[in-house]
Amino acid sequence: MSTAKLLSTTAAKLSTTVIEDEGFYDLPFVCRYYGGNKPVHPATIWRGVKAGRIPKPKEPSPNVRRWLGRELRESKEVIISGSGTAA
Repeated sequence: MSTAKLLSTTAAKLSTTVIEDEGFYDLPFVCRYYGGNKPVHPATIWRGVKAGRIPKPKEPSPNVRRWLGRELRESKEVIISGSGTAA
């Protein structure tokens, strides 16, 4: 498979990703969610959490952190609208 075809296939998968409100999502998914075709670095996600732009993850069990889909969607809408930090 050519690189161009692989990239377009990956982009198509990302654009059709459905985020469930009550779904739990891990750090690699969150990096792709906010970065789109070019995922952001995990440190960028943690800086966003510290600044309040990205919601804090939940801890369903020790040493496991996951983000709720509803909170990810809401924070991304706030970022896109340009109104500053998420509530």
